[in-house]
Amino acid sequence: MTTERAGKAADDRRLLAADHWFGIHRSGSSLSPAAFREWDRWISDPDNRAEYDELAVLNERLRRLPPPPLPSVSELKADSAYMPDDLDSATESLSEVQLVPTAAFMQAQRRRLMLGAIAIAIMLCCFGVLVHLWLSYPPSNPPIDSGRVYETKLGEQRRVELDEGSMITMRGDTRLRVRFVMHFRVAILERGEALFKVTPDPERPFRVFAGNGSVDAIGTEFDVRRYAEHIRVEVTDGVVHVATRARPIPGIETDAHPSHVAQSMAVRLKRGEEITYEMDGSASAPQFINIERVAERMAGFFVFEDQPLHQVIDEVQPDFPRQITLDATVARIRYHGSIKKETIEQWVRALPDLYPVEVLDSGPNSIEIRAKR
Repeated sequence: MTTERAGKAADDRRLLAADHWFGIHRSGSSLSPAAFREWDRWISDPDNRAEYDELAVLNERLRRLPPPPLPSVSELKADSAYMPDDLDSATESLSEVQLVPTAAFMQAQRRRLMLGAIAIAIMLCCFGVLVHLWLSYPPSNPPIDSGRVYETKLGEQRRVELDEGSMITMRGDTRLRVRFVMHFRVAILERGEALFKVTPDPERPFRVFAGNGSVDAIGTEFDVRRYAEHIRVEVTDGVVHVATRARPIPGIETDAHPSHVAQSMAVRLKRGEEITYEMDGSASAPQFINIERVAERMAGFFVFEDQPLHQVIDEVQPDFPRQITLDATVARIRYHGSIKKETIEQWVRALPDLYPVEVLDSGPNSIEIRAKR
């Protein structure tokens, strides 16, 4: 029983802290360096982040409730406390009615203000209960705005400037969904690769979901690539927070707040570092990268140092308009050299001169590379 009470007390403290930070961010107040460090430390805890995100979702839904209907003209006429006695002889146009602030009207106004204050107090008392009910019984399919969808074909590159100034550079065969909520800017990378140059906004972080993980940035530049079996995150400027989960995030296709799923891993990446994570939530240790290579790749120039042929094909495929299929028997051939996107087809056609492979046109939009027969 003591353990149960201690757990409830910890939950209550976490809810109060989440409400405190949520109120600060909602008010638009700037954080001092010390306060920002304290916020950063608090939100790094997975349970704290879950509490804060659920509070933000609930607030967003309450905000979307429709306002009560305005009173009709007949209802206004019926309220003799603030309408003139000779209303029947006045014009029927409401815009011509002269409102008289009588003593009865002032008393009614004070009564309305008192009732409003009581209603606000009741709402605040119930707010914590609603949050706990939300955490305990999350909706299976919450109604949420799907946002804007951006998409590219193989061989196409696209740059998108968002309303708040952030820039996204998408490589070929990429699908990205972007939407903004009150406290987050959210992007869901459904496939492909995108470089994000995020406009700073400490009060509304930029969050990218890819697979079983997410990347949070306040103002920075980073690249996210979604492969078939894993996701790669590279930071070219600033710092990001990467979190993964052991199982699929519920509603990732429709919901940008999957906080009730426990995190498997959380790590900070700084400029010049990368990480890869698998679909089971496991992740590699951060590795150093050459950030110039990221810029070169986005510009369509690739440098490979003794890498398997299947990795080479994976890297150049988005910049080539035809699908390249690779036979498993030649996938591990090692390649060392550079490729430009304008010469990818010539490079593919020249592979038989370097390796025991043959290149076939398997269709109007596809090329096959297989072992020589």
